Formats: sequence, structure tokens, C-alpha cells
Amino acid sequence: MKPKENQVRTYDADGFRKRAACLCLNANRDQVLLVSSSRYPDRWVVPGGGLEPEEEPSQAAIREVAEEAGVTGVLDVHLSEEIPQGYLDTFENTERKHRTMVYLVQVTELLDDWEDSQKIGRKRKWFSFQEAQQRLAEHKPVQKQYIIKLLSILNKQKNCETSTPNSSQTTNTQPAEEHSIGGEDSGLDSRNGHSLPEHRSSTSLEGRMQQNKKHDSSSNNDSTGQSIESHVVGAVSKHRLESSNSQTSNRFSTLAKTCDTR
Repeated sequence: MKPKENQVRTYDADGFRKRAACLCLNANRDQVLLVSSSRYPDRWVVPGGGLEPEEEPSQAAIREVAEEAGVTGVLDVHLSEEIPQGYLDTFENTERKHRTMVYLVQVTELLDDWEDSQKIGRKRKWFSFQEAQQRLAEHKPVQKQYIIKLLSILNKQKNCETSTPNSSQTTNTQPAEEHSIGGEDSGLDSRNGHSLPEHRSSTSLEGRMQQNKKHDSSSNNDSTGQSIESHVVGAVSKHRLESSNSQTSNRFSTLAKTCDTR
């Protein structure tokens, strides 16, 4: 990459040149924008460049993508919780001795004419993630890692969304839970958690009342039977006692008459 005119390079404490780059995604987030290399126009690279003195990395990334790709955009801060403030990661090139902070940019506008297109005839083109990796692997293997890192985060997010129950499923299970708490008399159908029809509840109540009446009647009948049985037993016993007393009295009377006759 050729240094730009009047460019002042900045370095970190380890002596690595500080750079910033952007992965520009389309609206569907399934394509990435690459630009032609300034040194080899038939090759494709991720837009990016060195930080200027006192410049924040995120500001440098937005500036570089505007100059090299003619892109107007904002940092994509809503793509994933693992990419706060649109920051993907920092990638180190030990051979070239520079460290690049990579950001995700949500494209809002593509300018027809931009700085590098006019100065050096730079081009831009949308690529699928797979094709972008193939193009970058030819001569920018470190930049290929940008795509690999992004895809790993997107795949993890997709798997999490697939394994998490949606809100409608959670809502549909609530009536069943309420029924299990309410018990038999809660008026809910155990099959689907909906309220039972009114006549069904009434019928169930009437049936229970009839059962209670039968139970009370049976209890009364048992009590009455026991009372009658006790009365009959008592009457029989009394009759037997009276008969025994009468027989005894007759015997004494007969004995007395016999004595008088003698």
C-alpha cells in the first residue's frame, strides 16, 4: 500500500504502526464491500489506513472508508452484543509490523465519485463472504481473518436465537401453569388451559350436590335403621320379661290354692 501524500504515521508503544479498517456490509448483511489495491489494481483489499495524530480509531475507520470506497455510513452497533460500538477486533501483522483495529460500518450511501476514484482510479465491488475470503487469501491473508472473525460471531448469534424459545411459545404455556396451580375447581381445561363452558361447571356442581344428598340420605337411613332395630329389640325383651313374670305369678297362685285345699 502506497503512503498517502502528507500522511503522518503513528505508532503504539510496541513500535507497531496504528491502523484502522472497515468491513462495510450491505443491508442484508450477507455481502462485504472491497476496494481495488492502490499498488495492484487487479487485487481486492479491505478499505483502511493509518491513524492520524490525536485521531480516534473509529473516526479513522470512517474517514478511510469514505476516502477509499466513497462510502457514507455509521458504525454498526446493533449487529451483535459481542461487537460493542461496532468494534470487531484488533489484528496484528508481524511481517509488516502494524496493528489494525477493524470496525463494522452500516452503509447509508455510496457516492458516485470519491477521492481515490478520482486520484488513482480505485474501484469498489460487493462480494459474498465466501468469495471475499478467497480474494483476500491470495495476497492479504491477515485481512481474510477479519471475515472469519465476523462469521464466527454471526453463526454463534444465529445458534443462540435458534435455541431460545420465542415469546409466543412462552406465552402459550402460561395458562397451563395457571391451571396446575388452580386445581380441579379452577374452571380451566387441563388440555389447553382455557376456561370451561359454564354449563359444564354447573353440571359438575349439580352432580356433586346429588352425591352429597345420596350420602346424607344413606347416613340417615342407616341411623333410622339402627334406631328401629334398637326399639324392636327392646320391645321383644320387654315382652319376654312380662311373659316370664306372668308365668311366675300363675305358678304362685296355683301353689296357694293347693295349700288351701289341703
